[in-house]
Amino acid sequence: MNTNNVNAEQAREVMSVFLNAPRVQRVQVVGSVARNRCGNDLDLVLVVNVFDYASFACRMNDWFGSDCNEDDDYYAGFKQQRFNVALSILGLPPLAYAWLLCATREFSIDLHLMPEGWQEHIDQVQAHLPHDDPNFVRNIANDAVDIRSDSRAGVNWAKW
Repeated sequence: MNTNNVNAEQAREVMSVFLNAPRVQRVQVVGSVARNRCGNDLDLVLVVNVFDYASFACRMNDWFGSDCNEDDDYYAGFKQQRFNVALSILGLPPLAYAWLLCATREFSIDLHLMPEGWQEHIDQVQAHLPHDDPNFVRNIANDAVDIRSDSRAGVNWAKW
């Protein structure tokens, strides 16, 4: 895993890939990059339809249940699995997938798929995820900054 920092320009480039993905309704940046515009890694919430979210939650629960230990595996130990599962559900075009892998070779990226309205249903979403921290979803909801795309006007970076 790479320990280089990610800056705002790199984060915007990566977020642009997801803003153009047909199955992604919204992109939200969370964590240190949301707070400081730089960080050790890029944490993103990709808002998807409820069916894609359910698939993500079920597959992550399968991973967690088969290989967990006493540590908080969902957060620390399953980052690569979350990335792989999220990308398989999103079905990015091969060129976008290849570009994403190249763009993130200098820093790590942490992806979480969430359903539309997840911030209004924090306890329900928390119950679906195999996470030891009972405030995990609430904590990322507090950081979340919406990055929106308008097909006529492009990406709105005004809040970020």
